[in-house]
Amino acid sequence: MNLKHLVERYKRNNNYDWALSECKPGKHSIKEMIKFAVYTWDPELKVCHRNYSKDNRVREEMVKKLQQSLSSLGTPATFEDILKWVYFNKVRGFNSTGVYDTALRIGVYFHLYPTMVYVHSGSLEGTKLLLGENYGDKVAYYFQNNENYPVFHRSSYPIELHELEPYHIENFLCANKERFKTTVLAN
Repeated sequence: MNLKHLVERYKRNNNYDWALSECKPGKHSIKEMIKFAVYTWDPELKVCHRNYSKDNRVREEMVKKLQQSLSSLGTPATFEDILKWVYFNKVRGFNSTGVYDTALRIGVYFHLYPTMVYVHSGSLEGTKLLLGENYGDKVAYYFQNNENYPVFHRSSYPIELHELEPYHIENFLCANKERFKTTVLAN
């Protein structure tokens, strides 16, 4: 299966926008949204997605810290404002996937989406596999100068991914990292 087919399959089978629709304003207060974002709770399935910490105490501590520091967020102007706020308030044991996904869900609440592709953990692994050993040459910058948080322009990726929004590219990379190991990606 080539990259074009993987993207088409992702677009057909993707339910990421549906999951994010739970984060839109009007469904939750901002304090409830913070809890929802940290736990990434799917009320239909009664499960926590992309479990950032198996320790509920870590998640509880993260919710409490974000709710207590809500005034420092103010009215964010960009997705990166929210990502910085979550990043600087993260607690020990709350990983990079948790930071990004929490910021994305809170961003949806404020109608603010990433304009760049923020990769970490699984999506970073997918990026390395897709772009090859020179992937680092395509890094636009490192979020907060942290090498665990490289940021890429959409154009850094193969043309087949350009039709996806940056947050979908991040999700696509993570969801397909195992396929990249075994699939010939030539067109």
